[in-house]
Amino acid sequence: MATKKIDLDEWYTNEEAVDQLSKNSGRPIDKNYPRTLARYGKVDSIEIGARGKLYRKIDIDQYVVGTTRGRKPSLDDDTVKREAVRKEQEG
Repeated sequence: MATKKIDLDEWYTNEEAVDQLSKNSGRPIDKNYPRTLARYGKVDSIEIGARGKLYRKIDIDQYVVGTTRGRKPSLDDDTVKREAVRKEQEG
C-alpha cells in the first residue's frame, strides 16, 4: 500500500480551523462547522484515520461564515414588484 506524504503546514486540524473561522467571521463558530463545509465541498479535507480530518488552510483562511441562517430568499417577479411598491410608498 502506497502512503501519501502531506505537508502539515498547509492543513488545519479541526480545532485550528474552528479558531480561524471564528476570527474570519468575528463570532464563535461551532466545532462541527468545518466538517459541514467539507461535506458540502466548500473546503478540501483529508482523512487521517478513522476519526480525524485535516482541512486545507487556503480554503479555511478565505472563508467567512455568514451572519444569517437558513435558505436565502429567492427574488421572483412578485417579490421584486412588492419591494418596488414598498420603497415607493416609503418615500
